[in-house]
Amino acid sequence: MKVICKKEQDNPKDIDQSANSPVSVWRSAAHGSDSYDDMDWHELAKVHLDADLADLLYDLVHKSLFEQIVLVVSPQGLGELRDKLHQELCEKVVAEISKTRINHPISDIEKIVLAELAA
Repeated sequence: MKVICKKEQDNPKDIDQSANSPVSVWRSAAHGSDSYDDMDWHELAKVHLDADLADLLYDLVHKSLFEQIVLVVSPQGLGELRDKLHQELCEKVVAEISKTRINHPISDIEKIVLAELAA
């Protein structure tokens, strides 16, 4: 087993990404006002993460960088990722580990994968 690709997603604070302050709009037909916040960039990144990961893995399959792959993805992410995987990639998946391992060193993730495969 070897790591062939490590991809990290930039994750600046939401306030550093926001261009606008929250806005209040007064209604002309009714009493009161509505408030609109700026876009939640973290939520938007989560929406695109599974599609981006599926595309990255598909590119790696076409470069023949691996014959088999183990997916280690959060429980929610795994469900969303499955829907986006190309058939060619699905044929290479030998195991799926549904665990959240954000910010863990690759060596720790490697140990988890080996333990799961041995079980």
